[in-house]
Amino acid sequence: MTSTDFKECSLSDRIRIILRTGIYLNDIEYQNFKLHLYSISDFYVEVKIISASSDVESVRVISGEDVDKFMGDLAFPERGYL
Repeated sequence: MTSTDFKECSLSDRIRIILRTGIYLNDIEYQNFKLHLYSISDFYVEVKIISASSDVESVRVISGEDVDKFMGDLAFPERGYL
């Protein structure tokens, strides 16, 4: 599946694809939302969930700075500790 194919799917189909083939990478809190980052094939997907209701607001393909915002919470071992 390509990112273009994914973008053409309905919201329910996008969620189904994530549940079947997505690899969970990280999540962050942003305003009143919880954002989840997944990898599918060779692209990244952000799932935006409303914190108060746990409803999915959006599912979108992201890249660049949108992916980078998830990296702040990841801890990378310092050189020599691997």
